[in-house]
Amino acid sequence: MIWMNYNGFPIYQLSAHAGIAIVMSCLGFVVMAILIARGINTLPMPSLADLRAAARLINEKKIFILYLGSTLFLSGIGFILGSTSGFAQILVTVSSLKWIFFLIYGYVA
Repeated sequence: MIWMNYNGFPIYQLSAHAGIAIVMSCLGFVVMAILIARGINTLPMPSLADLRAAARLINEKKIFILYLGSTLFLSGIGFILGSTSGFAQILVTVSSLKWIFFLIYGYVA
């Protein structure tokens, strides 16, 4: 819709059903937002003592080393293989997992 507006095309240029498709996709987003909000409301909120007890169970140094290793290895392997191979594309996607280790490290620290 933004692309069509930017280029000055009418919404129905590519399909006669474009208007209803946009409305249905927006309704889908609303349904997903409602389901996620209701699911989050049913989760119990942990206390600060529970969070601290869970953070003490994780070794900070190991998580930091795991984050550094995943950053160096997964980012470096993409440069070695080049960006055109299918395997490199998979590794670039997997390299986003390093942020999980970063967030865990932030939680523990």
